[in-house]
Amino acid sequence: MKNKFTHLIRATLLMAALALTVPGQAAEPAPAAETQKSALALTEDQKAQMKVLKSEEKQALAALKADSSLSKGEVRSKSATLKAEYKAKRNALLSPEQKTARQEHMKKLRDSRVKKAGADTKG
Repeated sequence: MKNKFTHLIRATLLMAALALTVPGQAAEPAPAAETQKSALALTEDQKAQMKVLKSEEKQALAALKADSSLSKGEVRSKSATLKAEYKAKRNALLSPEQKTARQEHMKKLRDSRVKKAGADTKG
């Protein structure tokens, strides 16, 4: 009985490993944030300022979520407002060329998601 169970486990693991290594498919797509960073060609100063803003935003969101006096709807609403504020602050750090590059990058991401969603519904 133990031998059959061991063979079953091995076979399951082998099938799972084979399923993860589909030929012609990239192992892991690059995270959108990393590809956007390279597309924007941020200066070291901009990178440092972005890091500070991201840290501040994370802390503010954590404090907001920890506030037990707010309802879920209030947290959601204030969270959206907070995210929009920090997005505007990050956007203000970009040069006009970087803003254009960011818009083009975001359009490519949206287009690829639409293509992927269309392919998912066909198959």
